[in-house]
Amino acid sequence: MLNKKREYQNDLLSGKLLLALFFFLSAFLSSVPQSYSGEFVLKKIDSRNEPESYGPVIIFPGTDIKAGEYRYLSDNNNELGRLGFLIRGSRFYFVQSDEYDLSGDINIGFYNNFFIIDAPGYGSVTGHSHLMFLVKYTNDSVKLLDVIGGAHGDKYGLDFISAYVEETTKFGIFLGKNSSFSWMEDIKDIDGDGNPEVKLKIYRGYGFEPEFELYLKIIGDKLQVNLNPVLYKSLFEREKSENRLKAKPDAYYIYGYLAKGLNIDEIKFMLGANKEQYELVVPLLEGISMWNAAFHYVSGEKFKLIEYDLGRR
Repeated sequence: MLNKKREYQNDLLSGKLLLALFFFLSAFLSSVPQSYSGEFVLKKIDSRNEPESYGPVIIFPGTDIKAGEYRYLSDNNNELGRLGFLIRGSRFYFVQSDEYDLSGDINIGFYNNFFIIDAPGYGSVTGHSHLMFLVKYTNDSVKLLDVIGGAHGDKYGLDFISAYVEETTKFGIFLGKNSSFSWMEDIKDIDGDGNPEVKLKIYRGYGFEPEFELYLKIIGDKLQVNLNPVLYKSLFEREKSENRLKAKPDAYYIYGYLAKGLNIDEIKFMLGANKEQYELVVPLLEGISMWNAAFHYVSGEKFKLIEYDLGRR
């Protein structure tokens, strides 16, 4: 009996040790930087290396942080555009994920110590399959907070581009007319709730013109869909006045619902004779509680900010 008790105690002790070892290894492995294959195209600047960008870079206001689209060679030698940040010419961080390739026109904006960048991330017929990155920075650090992409469900697709302006200078930064960068519309607290808004232009299907506007808000260091009716009332009124005597576009019903000027039963009745438009509008609005999760679906790819060793080659 005594031997059996000792065996039990030894087994229990061994189990505890194995469990402790498991938690130690888990904690250790989670602290190890994510590995990556591939290399950045580097150029020599005096005695140091810098990553090569596809075009001009943006210097964050009041810092020595450069952000841009940098040339990355994947392990199968495909050249991709990666979002990267060069800090004081010596430390370089980039956003890594299996499936993204920044290309084309890029929209950027600042709000306090937030940097927001929006660019095409994949191939698309319309060119509007964008990714938006929310970054927070200090004078010598960057942190990736959130990533969103086109929202797609069973019966709808919501691709986006951030609303942008033709201005060339903001925050003391000049963007030349031939720059690949454009300024977003001012990011500011429009509805007075203490959280700034980012305006999106939404594209559906294969359309080349935006169908309606939607607001995001930055809250809890995340980009969230903002459904505050205050933001959509003037848009609904505009659609009512512009389309008083003709068939109403989808935007009329979408803004009406968002502004609480129309409920879903009224919209179903108004569109009852138009099956095609009914099937485009009603499922979209009935699934509104899922929009935020759908925009964040790409975050499941686990975008990570990784430090790259500029002296590795």
